[in-house]
Amino acid sequence: MISKILKNETYIGTLIQGKFKKPVRKQKKMVKTDKEDWKIVENHHEAIIDKDIFDTVQNMLNFSIAAQDEEEFLISKLECAECNSGFYRKKAKNYYYYICKSKYRKLGCNLQPIRKDILDELVLLNINDKFKLTYKKLNKNLIDKYVDSIKIYDSNEVEVVYKSDK
Repeated sequence: MISKILKNETYIGTLIQGKFKKPVRKQKKMVKTDKEDWKIVENHHEAIIDKDIFDTVQNMLNFSIAAQDEEEFLISKLECAECNSGFYRKKAKNYYYYICKSKYRKLGCNLQPIRKDILDELVLLNINDKFKLTYKKLNKNLIDKYVDSIKIYDSNEVEVVYKSDK
């Protein structure tokens, strides 16, 4: 329910019609229509929520809640080499990306986002090289056993700080 409210463009003055239609005139059943078929009128009425605030909330909703994802075990180890911030995970164009929290909040960091699959591969190669291992896939146990933190630099460079190095 709250998610519907947070995504409702009516609060920013947008009128949207035609989300549902009856396939047969006398039938009561409604079916969803494609977004391309909707009638959207921006600035139709006075907004009660500022568009910038609404857009910020939409961006926040697009970020996954990594703490609830069992496949997500790197995010708590990530650190931006430029500003020392943590990272968010975001899905875009069929890929997951890690993005610096300061960059996302527009607080001056210039570090470019890094794709999750690329980071996973870099970290796995780093661990295998350091400990002469032959793992084929990154997993939570491997990270928990060896990795203290992972610094991310520009140009997809990473520095893995190991527990044994401390």
